[in-house]
Amino acid sequence: MRYPIILALLVVTACGNPMIDDATDAVRAELADGPSATFRSVTACPSGQGYYGQVSSIDRYGVRTRFINFIYDDGEAALAGVGEDYGELREVCAARAG
Repeated sequence: MRYPIILALLVVTACGNPMIDDATDAVRAELADGPSATFRSVTACPSGQGYYGQVSSIDRYGVRTRFINFIYDDGEAALAGVGEDYGELREVCAARAG
């Protein structure tokens, strides 16, 4: 009886959300070492457009970074403190769905 339950749990946890996968892939592309990225708290934006969360990765010096905020919307990812796109995406993400 235990084995079917374990199998069911494995199937459920193996099925990812394709939209979140798109978001994490876009964020990985912005990083120096994308494959090393670790994500936490990836959540849908209150506006209903895109996702936000935190990411940590290995930088170009080989050191693991602290977790920083990111936002993803419509194929575009932005990291907090890197470039100007983050502020614009943040406004879109924070707007409440109407």
